[in-house]
Amino acid sequence: MIFLFFVCIAFGFWILQTLQQEFEITTPITINYKDMPEGYALIDQPTKKLQITVQDKGAVLLNYIFGNKFAPIELNLTNKKNDGTISFNKAKLESIISKQLINTTRLIKIMPDSISLHYGKLDKKSVPVRFAGNINPAAGYLLDGQIEIDPQTVEVYAPNSILDTLSYIATENISLNKLTKKINKTVRLDLPEDISTKSTTVEISANIEEAVEKRLEVPISCDILPKGLSLKLFPPKVEVTCRLPISKFISVNASDFKVEVFYNDLINNKNGWVIAKITRKPDFVDFAQLSVSRVDFILEELR
Repeated sequence: MIFLFFVCIAFGFWILQTLQQEFEITTPITINYKDMPEGYALIDQPTKKLQITVQDKGAVLLNYIFGNKFAPIELNLTNKKNDGTISFNKAKLESIISKQLINTTRLIKIMPDSISLHYGKLDKKSVPVRFAGNINPAAGYLLDGQIEIDPQTVEVYAPNSILDTLSYIATENISLNKLTKKINKTVRLDLPEDISTKSTTVEISANIEEAVEKRLEVPISCDILPKGLSLKLFPPKVEVTCRLPISKFISVNASDFKVEVFYNDLINNKNGWVIAKITRKPDFVDFAQLSVSRVDFILEELR
């Protein structure tokens, strides 16, 4: 045991001595490109990583490896030239990377040591935005009206060949569940590759209200009835039960609904009854049904 103890001490001193010696390590560092002027885009695939070699004492290098790892560097694209290129020379890259190094660390090498990018002007098109997610009210509640999107359209930039086939931009696919009140939320746009826009988000809003049930007596009509024919229905009216937002309860009446039988179902009908259907209801009514759908009839020629 005493022997092992001294071995551990000796090993520890060896480690400490080794960490005071200088070494070199090569490590990747990610590049983020930002602030490309509106209406322009990079034509070729830009360099996404640099390989940098740094020199320092072992203890410092261990800190880079396991502790304060190199953060991505940002290259600003606003300083474009009229010849269609944006360049970052060795001195510029060294200046940006050196901000992450402590005073004792030397930057030995960068690969590649310069970056040259090519850009081009894009075409512009205004397209509508569509909400691609789901809004699900809680039990006993419902969506009153449409989901509002602000702005409803966005200007996008892309090569003309892409814009020709682009009819809309969708939002990210999100689900909002068990909602009991009006919501306002910022959602990201799901931008296809090679398409850019000044703003990458839109605001959505939806009104959620408590649901109530209402019953109405609605007259039954026929979709078409040729001249010279008389139609009698039994019953002439039917009860419609519907579910609607509580704020619409008073304003909704029987004239907002239409219940019909169809002439094609009447002719050559030997049963003496047909099925009535609801053919019109307000958009905010999410559920409506008839108390009785089977209707007796008499179809006669007028004399």
